[in-house]
Amino acid sequence: MRRPKPRLSDGQKSALLLAVTFFEGWLVGFAGTHSRIPSPVGTPQWMITGSLALAVVLPLVFVGILLKWGGDGTAE
Repeated sequence: MRRPKPRLSDGQKSALLLAVTFFEGWLVGFAGTHSRIPSPVGTPQWMITGSLALAVVLPLVFVGILLKWGGDGTAE
């Protein structure tokens, strides 16, 4: 007999959305600060470009998660 697929609770969904938002903010900060500071070692360009690209993609992931789960999270 197959077990039902475990589903995320409302608290886990909220934590995931909060983590995506926090990670997006961190990436924007990283890309913004590391692209302007000259240093002897330097930050690799792929890290700066990747951070900026992820900062653009993560809001779309956020919206995709909201559309997949549907509703506004309130009980019917």
